[in-house]
Amino acid sequence: AVNTLRAFMFERVYIPEDDGKEGQSARRMIRLLYQYYNGNREKIPLSHRSESRSVVDHIAGMTDLYAIRAAESIEPGIANCFERVLV
Repeated sequence: AVNTLRAFMFERVYIPEDDGKEGQSARRMIRLLYQYYNGNREKIPLSHRSESRSVVDHIAGMTDLYAIRAAESIEPGIANCFERVLV
């Protein structure tokens, strides 16, 4: 039953969402955040900077809203499809 549900979720929920406008925008934002923090490691909190995966861990620890706002501050307009979240 668990495997059937898992297959259904990937087929009907996860994969279609990833291919949509929001999914593509989210991918662009994650790439932007990675490039920005990788080139500006001083922007990562000092307590996380020494870790080997500090950029990845910093982004992974962001809430959705924080990540959207951070991406918007770097490249205004990148999160336009998430406008309803930013209000």
